[in-house]
Amino acid sequence: TIDAGTGYKINGAAPTNGTLIGNGTNYVADAGTWTAYTPTITAGSGTFTTVAGSGRYKMLNPKTMAITVTVTITTNNTAGTFINVPLPSGSAAFAAEFAGRETATTGNACIGTILATGTAITLKRYDNVYPGADGYVITVSGILELA
Repeated sequence: TIDAGTGYKINGAAPTNGTLIGNGTNYVADAGTWTAYTPTITAGSGTFTTVAGSGRYKMLNPKTMAITVTVTITTNNTAGTFINVPLPSGSAAFAAEFAGRETATTGNACIGTILATGTAITLKRYDNVYPGADGYVITVSGILELA
């Protein structure tokens, strides 16, 4: 319930950050702002010559994280098998899947997988093969429950 007479409350308690967003009828607690982070990108086998990672995440509640990450491969070198993107913090409570695609060259769909207790997202192409090559830019997004 929302009690506008004594300040906004959700089920009797003020939201932790004190902000509600809504349309005048329905309201939810504002989950706050997106936070940028720079993941260190590694390959399942071999090494990249030049690779960069960037990401943004938002805590939707203390145990739920929305995240989007971009991997930019300038020179792939011998990197193969999969691309590993660490979470900004914590570990997964349950397995989760992330959706995305390579946006600079092929447009191929990519998937990201994190296993229960995992601390990194594993990226592969839609057909379960290595998704990278020189000049590729891969972006995936998803939501996971943290342990």
